Amino acid sequence: MIICEFENGSKTSLRHATVDVVVFSKDREKVLLVKRASHLHLEAGKWVVPGGYVDRNEHITNAAKREVLEETGYQLESIEFVKFTDNLQKPGDDRQSITFLHHAIVGKKVQDPDDESEEVKWFDLSQLPAKEEIGFDHYEYLEKFLK
Repeated sequence: MIICEFENGSKTSLRHATVDVVVFSKDREKVLLVKRASHLHLEAGKWVVPGGYVDRNEHITNAAKREVLEETGYQLESIEFVKFTDNLQKPGDDRQSITFLHHAIVGKKVQDPDDESEEVKWFDLSQLPAKEEIGFDHYEYLEKFLK
């Protein structure tokens, strides 16, 4: 949670704003997933869609493009906002993020992924990792595409 102090001196805990991006291959037959690095606090070693926190003064779409680039090394050819989710606290996580979900088509690979990504891999939509190997609520994002 974010601790915020208001003008009148009162304090409260606010939710984080995050972005997640389901990145498809150009033919929409594959999806790009990231295995979270072992040094990360939550869901280490699990597969997730690229995503992360929205920075202060950052547009949601720019945050989504930035997170994909940082975690995968890929630019995006196109991106579309799909919906927001506001799942509440999960065990061990007090952040209660409000997440802006996007779908995107991959562009060119221009750099190596950052240290948050242990592995970056394309998966056929018919051969995704098992549900228990996918972190956070990201299986829910992907299950409607299962063949």
